[in-house]
Amino acid sequence: MYYNYKYRLYPTEEQVDIMNHHMEIHRWTYNHFLEIINRDGLLPRSILSSDLPYLKDRIQEDKFGNKYDLNDANAQALTYTLQQLYSNINRLSGTKKKNKKNLAKGEYSRVKKIGKLRFKSKDKFKSFSYRGQGFDIIYEYKAILVSNCPMRLYVPKRLQKLRLSKIGDIPIRLHRNIPNGYIVKKVTIKKYPSGEWCATLSIQQDSEKKTKDERIEELRKKAREDKERAKEPKEERITEKERILELRRDYESNVDNCQIEYPSKKGIPKGYWIDNGINPKTASNYT
Repeated sequence: MYYNYKYRLYPTEEQVDIMNHHMEIHRWTYNHFLEIINRDGLLPRSILSSDLPYLKDRIQEDKFGNKYDLNDANAQALTYTLQQLYSNINRLSGTKKKNKKNLAKGEYSRVKKIGKLRFKSKDKFKSFSYRGQGFDIIYEYKAILVSNCPMRLYVPKRLQKLRLSKIGDIPIRLHRNIPNGYIVKKVTIKKYPSGEWCATLSIQQDSEKKTKDERIEELRKKAREDKERAKEPKEERITEKERILELRRDYESNVDNCQIEYPSKKGIPKGYWIDNGINPKTASNYT
């Protein structure tokens, strides 16, 4: 399971210009492949992904005369931008399938009006992502002196460093620590209309991946245990209602010798609920 933590970035003016340039490169890549899909139809993503190295051989230019050098951006990030395009296409096709089912059932209120994917303008394209590689978090500490203590105490600085490929080290405010045992899988850089920059870290629990043979052996072991458990004779189990009635009879028979200051409203002392592991909320249904 993924968890997303958003942090504030404090880039310099030079870094802001570089990130804006990267944003334009990713926007041009998105629009370029969308134009190919609109012209030639939906092709496999592997075919379009193989075109990225050839696009880096020369400087690209749009119809407005703006030039883009794809070598300035991270290759893995450009591949993920292409993946986002295909995710949008799959989401759109899924909505069309739902509309057909709703029309067949006569549920016209659930039919959504949809069109086709549009080209991204500067106002609509505001983020790009690094996935798997191309980023790192650098922790920095400072030494402080504590009174009546001969040793220095090292505490983390207010701003740490987020190292991004082809951009540099950007100051980041880690107001929330990443839990132990979790690793960062993806970093999304986003620019807001206010001019602020934020980084969203997608973290996932770091667990060792099991091989196919190990998973099969684990399933077989679990099946053998279930089969052996099914052969065992079933024990006679007392229901919760029977346990409550038995406790009530036991309490009523020994109520004269029982000294309890706070009896319950249902006629059984609170000590009986706690000592015998019965949930009072569930038990109240049988009283």
